[in-house]
Amino acid sequence: MISMGLPRADRLRRLAAVAGATALAAIVSLSPAAFGAFSGNAANAGTAVATKRIFSGTRTFSAHDLRDSSSGTEVNVTDPLAVAGDARTVTTSAWTAAFSSTRYFQVDLENQQPAKLAVTGPAFRFTFASASASTTCAYLDVRTRSTNAVLATYGSAASPLGCATTTAASLTTALPVITSTDQANDLRVRVYLNSTAARAAVIDQAAVTGSNPYATFTLYPGSSTDASSGSATVRPWSLYAAGDGATYVNATAWRATFDATRYYKLTFPAVLPTGATVTAATLSLRYVDNNQLNGTSVCYYVEVFSGATSIGTHGSAASPLCNATSSLVTDTITLAEVNTAAIVNALSLKAYVWDASTGKKTTHDLASLAVTYSLT
Repeated sequence: MISMGLPRADRLRRLAAVAGATALAAIVSLSPAAFGAFSGNAANAGTAVATKRIFSGTRTFSAHDLRDSSSGTEVNVTDPLAVAGDARTVTTSAWTAAFSSTRYFQVDLENQQPAKLAVTGPAFRFTFASASASTTCAYLDVRTRSTNAVLATYGSAASPLGCATTTAASLTTALPVITSTDQANDLRVRVYLNSTAARAAVIDQAAVTGSNPYATFTLYPGSSTDASSGSATVRPWSLYAAGDGATYVNATAWRATFDATRYYKLTFPAVLPTGATVTAATLSLRYVDNNQLNGTSVCYYVEVFSGATSIGTHGSAASPLCNATSSLVTDTITLAEVNTAAIVNALSLKAYVWDASTGKKTTHDLASLAVTYSLT
């Protein structure tokens, strides 16, 4: 009982204390299941609570695996820095015998990971050789792409990470400075090289691998920079971004009509965690007739595969998608059949192309897949 003879301020304080104690007693008396629902750590039929491990968002992936079958026979024209040992390489200019801070080979890695996740086991995979008789050595900086700030240096001019002759060397350098996907999504690696006989180098792979809590990943270069001469030359991957000055032109003239043996094939990286919920997938292709003549139609349709299984088509030989202008056009195609993580991780497609123009080649500026997904 609260005495009415107490001062008004004291009565108010005691009333608040009694109310608080009553509420606490009511919560403590709840059953464990009811208490869990009340506190948000469990759920019942009326108060479902689900915590997402990866919140829903749209992440965009570039096709780094490209095959050109414009001749009727498939040829590997994959990003030369994506995979080692595929005979696809980049040859630099000549290096100097001494290391120099102004002479380097640099890659800007693509942004593909969900935000704010921990990263474990990050490593830079670099395969290189001397183009002719010489010994070429390497060490590297890890940088933030957006600011160019140095995060860490691995190896040094006095103690390089490794060396190669005309026989390729493959370096796998742990990058413990990368601890989050936010860092991985804003990543630059700069490799300093020298050459005892001042020769060019052949670069076969430059990519970063690692894991977030739910999936492993490989980050491929969106662009590379060759500063072996002391002057920087930027080389974007031709299908990575629209309007960056880098394009791909097919090797052989297309036929004037549809031919099932003549296409280009794109394979996308396997990056989604098992069990992810996919709510949308969109393909973007940017292209134009290589002669860039108004009124000349380059036409195509797309067949979508999960592994070796065809799962859908967009357009057809009778009803294709076409560009009859002299400008690059971006087609955005909804892929309703791409609706699970397993399908995304095994996704490839063929674009069957025909072109009525003289010369019959096409310029391709973008091939990307945007996937909206989450993981609960």
